[in-house]
Amino acid sequence: MKDMLRILNWNVEANRQTRSNQRSTLIGQRVKQYGADVICLTEAFPDNLPGDGYRITSDLSGWGTPEQKGARKVVLWSRYPWDALDVTGSDQLPPGRFVSACINGVRFVGIVIPYHAYRTADRWGDNRYTVWQGAKEYLIGLQSILSNPACQQRTVVLGDFNLQIPPRGYPSQTSEVNRLSQETFLGWQLPTAGIETGMEKPFIDHIALTPDLQVMTLDFFSRYDASNQELSDHNGVIMSIGV
Repeated sequence: MKDMLRILNWNVEANRQTRSNQRSTLIGQRVKQYGADVICLTEAFPDNLPGDGYRITSDLSGWGTPEQKGARKVVLWSRYPWDALDVTGSDQLPPGRFVSACINGVRFVGIVIPYHAYRTADRWGDNRYTVWQGAKEYLIGLQSILSNPACQQRTVVLGDFNLQIPPRGYPSQTSEVNRLSQETFLGWQLPTAGIETGMEKPFIDHIALTPDLQVMTLDFFSRYDASNQELSDHNGVIMSIGV
């Protein structure tokens, strides 16, 4: 493995695409053009990723139609073989939003933290959540994972955090979910946090790293293609790290 890894992270909004439509094809082309060594796509079809390399996915989350068509909340791809695969993480995590594995001693943890309205609809009945409850449960579960000594070095956490860091109203700065977010990543590098990307939407698809990993380059890319066609409702990030 190289001494530097190029990492891509992007939510590609699989509920608005199928495996065979033009949008899916354009997403695949966009992903491939960056020449990443490790890719985390969230809300994605595995087919959005290059055909070579090694793909792993999270379990089913109860997302509904997109998962029935083959999409998953988290898909990780690498040009190198994975080992130490984990799709559970913690029983405290809401299901199907976590996958972790290693490449030559570097651990990658792909996540999707539930958004504010996760399971808040009336149809959930007695199992209905309050606003931000799913995110709080996820962060508590993630804290227990990241506090493990195995995750205290040579570890990268990436995916859809569904949180502005630091918050600009989503969530509020004084909220419990923001406090939990700060606790969860205390002592971690968060190079994607607080950066003005020049794009029209606040950035919520972060990459966090343990302090022993070095950020070499950091760039953001638009959810629109060169012809101004919208590929996703999220912008993406490409980062190179020294390992």
